[in-house]
Amino acid sequence: MMAGFFSAVTTRSLKLLVPPQPQCWTCKLDKKCASPRMPIDGDGARKILICGEGPGENEDLVGRPFVGPAGDLLKQTLRRFKCELTRDCWIMNAIACRASDAKGKNRQPTDKEIGYCRPTVVNAIKALKPELVILLGKHAVKSVIGWLWKEDPGEVTKWVGWRIPNQQLNAWVAPVWHPSHVLRSAQRFNDKPDPLVLNDFEKQLEWALKLKGRPWPDGPPDYKAMVRVELDANKAAAAVRKMTAVGKPLAFDYETTTLKPDGAHAEIYSCSVSDGVISVAYPWHGEAIQATKEMLLSDSPKIGQHIQFEIRWSLAKLGVMPRNWKIDDMLASHVADNRRGITGAKFMTFALLGGESYDDEIKPFLTSKGGGNSPNRIREAPLQKLLLYNGMDSLVEWHIAQKLAPKMGLKL
Repeated sequence: MMAGFFSAVTTRSLKLLVPPQPQCWTCKLDKKCASPRMPIDGDGARKILICGEGPGENEDLVGRPFVGPAGDLLKQTLRRFKCELTRDCWIMNAIACRASDAKGKNRQPTDKEIGYCRPTVVNAIKALKPELVILLGKHAVKSVIGWLWKEDPGEVTKWVGWRIPNQQLNAWVAPVWHPSHVLRSAQRFNDKPDPLVLNDFEKQLEWALKLKGRPWPDGPPDYKAMVRVELDANKAAAAVRKMTAVGKPLAFDYETTTLKPDGAHAEIYSCSVSDGVISVAYPWHGEAIQATKEMLLSDSPKIGQHIQFEIRWSLAKLGVMPRNWKIDDMLASHVADNRRGITGAKFMTFALLGGESYDDEIKPFLTSKGGGNSPNRIREAPLQKLLLYNGMDSLVEWHIAQKLAPKMGLKL
């Protein structure tokens, strides 16, 4: 398991460890069901782990997952793509015990129940080492992506269809609709599954099953090792000029004291430039400023995230318009997929590159209490950590652009 980005032990890395035992004594679901702590099923011949929501009434009575109508639909769909559920997959749920209401009917698990049972899921993933993890529906997303990325990953609608090359597991993580969601669509579509919902479900499984092997055959990239923090302005300038002279596409990123460059407190505090192999991050002073200006005016193709920000700051503080913009990651991600909540660099770092969150320590220093011209607390941030964060920004923006460019018909 990869350690936290800034140090061997951080809030993030401790969170990833997860308690080794499920907290059954807290949720007490095991006291209310016929088949408590349902074991993992399936032979896993293809190293595929399928994680669902939780046992329903049928599963609880039989003692095996996915034996009801939703399981039948899952089996039939997998079989269409030459995958046998119990032969080729391991099967489990976000919670290992059935959740029922006061009337004995199935109910959705609560966030707390998912959290209490998350160690069961985490321990299974660590022990089985799957090459592909298929997450069926929002509760599986909450359990696994809530562990790998953020406790609250948001709505499932922004996750279904992604094929995430997760670095921490060196496994593909593929969220898809839960088959129960497909069956429920029949309630509003003439007692048959909505063909659009069913088609989405089938396509998502098909895309997931096309993935072969591990996403990183030689091991995940060490992005931290690619960031060079350079406090010496002359050495930073030399590194930027060297990258500029090659003429490769370059991503650059500013960290600033305010969101907008118009107020009295507006200053560029640091900058980073990346060619995808290294990222040089440096404080904004001395010869490094002139080298950055030369880079902006060069013919090297430029990459950015929300380039309006870099344009405004470059014009306000350097008096230049960056030349030869090649791609704006935010706009490109929106064109490629217009769902809400997916265009941020941190989301795309996880969804496209499989990298973990790296802004946990620095984000509080970059937030201001007022409007766009109100100063943040960037000067209070530890400089080395801030520059590592800044360098990561331009590095991942470069690599995100490589993923998005073909969707835009671009070559980088």
